[in-house]
Amino acid sequence: MDKAASRAESLSDRDRASQNGLCSFKADKRAPDISWALPWCFSVSLGKTFEDSEIRERKAAGKESGSRKEKPGVSDPVSIECGHNFCRACLSRCWEESEPNFSCPQCRETILQRHLRPSYQLGNLVELVKRLRLPAGPAPEGQPGCERHQEALKLFCQEDQVPICVICRESRAHQAHKVLPIEEAGQECKEQILSRLQRLREERDALRGLESDWAKESERLLRQTDVEGQLVGWECKRLRQFLVERERLLLARLGELDEEIGRRREEHAARLGEEISRLSALISELEETCRQPALELLQVRCTQNPAQGRP
Repeated sequence: MDKAASRAESLSDRDRASQNGLCSFKADKRAPDISWALPWCFSVSLGKTFEDSEIRERKAAGKESGSRKEKPGVSDPVSIECGHNFCRACLSRCWEESEPNFSCPQCRETILQRHLRPSYQLGNLVELVKRLRLPAGPAPEGQPGCERHQEALKLFCQEDQVPICVICRESRAHQAHKVLPIEEAGQECKEQILSRLQRLREERDALRGLESDWAKESERLLRQTDVEGQLVGWECKRLRQFLVERERLLLARLGELDEEIGRRREEHAARLGEEISRLSALISELEETCRQPALELLQVRCTQNPAQGRP
């Protein structure tokens, strides 16, 4: 009786906390199964679920054609003694089929007392998923789905940069990561691509402007070099004409100089020849005089001009 009263008091405390909008949660015997925070009644990682039994039941009744319909959302999540969480309506329907023995549909542990405790933590997570407005479901035909869970890829993990389903979102691999709805992530990626595209276009336009400027500058330089080439040709031609004329004048002047030198050489040679002849005659005469006797030599000297005879 004391134990039952304690549990009832605990339940009433939790109900009051729920009414006051609190998110407090006391740990059960086992850690809560956070995979149940997804918008389905049962975990797809288990081999046998209520959904399988429900499909078999529908097939037997002729109400199921073989294809699965959309999975129901979690409503009024509760936990049982073993610590697992379920939808209250689904758990009640399952236990109605298994009376009088109650067992956990997941771990098959026998439940001695049929106490359903509201799972506030799971309820908060379910509300969070509902606010995301990303109900899980099989991937549409022609679209890629999650290889592990066969669900639509409706979230994007920013840490790992991969698309994930809502089941992957609550797994240990992605639970602490920042995720976005796939449309929002796609829009963000598109904006980044558009921004990069805009920068690339601006760079391309700038390069095209540089290319146009360089083409104009190269044309100007080519015209300038052509004009400079013509000027150099004209200047060289003028210099060649000047040098030819200068050469002609210098050669003419040198020719005249050669003629003048030849004429003067001939004149000097003639005068020198005459002087040499005169001196040679005088020398011969004096030599002849020197060979005469002394008396005749003195007479000859006296007959000469006294001025010429003086030493």
